This record gives sequence, C-alpha cells and structure tokens, in this order.
Amino acid sequence: MTAPGGFSPNDVLTAADMNALPGGIIGFDTNSTDVSLTTSPTEVAAITVDVYAGRSYGVFFTCRNMSAAQSNTVIDFDVNITGSATLTNFRKFLVSTTARESIMLAYVSRPGSDDLGREYTVDVSTSTGTGTLFGSAYDMQMWVVDLGENP
Repeated sequence: MTAPGGFSPNDVLTAADMNALPGGIIGFDTNSTDVSLTTSPTEVAAITVDVYAGRSYGVFFTCRNMSAAQSNTVIDFDVNITGSATLTNFRKFLVSTTARESIMLAYVSRPGSDDLGREYTVDVSTSTGTGTLFGSAYDMQMWVVDLGENP
C-alpha cells in the first residue's frame, strides 16, 4: 500500500494494511466523585483491555478541577499497569490554595507480548500536604486508545 497522502487509483488495501491502522478508543473510564488526597496513593481511574505486541497504545487521563489544602503542594499522578512497576510519574505543583488547576496526561505503551486483560490505572497522591480532585464539578476521564502498528 502507498503511504498516506500518496494513494493512486486502484491501490488495494490488504488485510496487513488494515491491521496496521489505529483501532481508536478501546477503553474508557470516568470518575465523578471528589477524591481527597494524602501521601497514600488513591486509584482514581482503571481500565482493563486486551493489548497485543507490535502495537502502540495511548493512555490518557484528564482532571479539570483540583486544589491544594496548603500552598506549595505537589500532586503525583502515576500511570500503572496492575502488578507491574509504575510506568510513568507526572507531577503537578500547586502553588496556591485558592487556584483551581487542571491536568491532561498522556503516555504511550508498547507491550512486548500479548496481554489479554491488561489493567491500566491512574493512582494519585501528594508528596507534601493534602489536596482534592473535584470529579463532581468535572468528571475525571481516562481513555486507552489503540494507536496502530508500531512505527
């Protein structure tokens, strides 16, 4: 198949070409509760999906409304695969107790082998102080997206 943008008349889309295409959203979770944060991790979203070697998967999480009980609070967002080490850690530094902050996280996962029933989670804690994620104001959302065959 010709690379995207270079198609010509009568090009044929083969099964191999189709299998390389992105599969779109394969998992979705939402959390509409307020979550109080301390230094102990709290799971705020989880998705279980089937993943396959040779493909890329995007893990996305958004929280549009959070605040800190103390100034200079650091909130840690960990994207995990259940039963494995943390894949990645994102930190959000909240300077003020009066500001409402938001965050959008993205992580690309490329499994080395097929895993039927892989669970991705987002766990949140604070490094210092306490805080709140306000899911009741705006849902926290998580997606797992099949991005297609590895480049």
